Amino acid sequence: MEIEPENLTRFFEFVLPHLDEKQRRFVCGAMARLLGRGGTTAVANASGPGKDAAAPRVVSGRCDGGCGDPRGLSPKARKAA
Repeated sequence: MEIEPENLTRFFEFVLPHLDEKQRRFVCGAMARLLGRGGTTAVANASGPGKDAAAPRVVSGRCDGGCGDPRGLSPKARKAA
């Protein structure tokens, strides 16, 4: 799927401010997956580092590192587990 970078940026400017971090990661990951090859880079460029640089890491429905525990545990809970 091809989306113009300006339109992708406008989408994220409109949507991301209304979401918490987990929701932002989900939306960015879903968009990256929808875009296919190069989607992660396109989302990272469009969402901008100030908005949520790590969000594209959630692409395949799982956490590829750096974006928290896939079980949803906090760092403190991970140490205790």
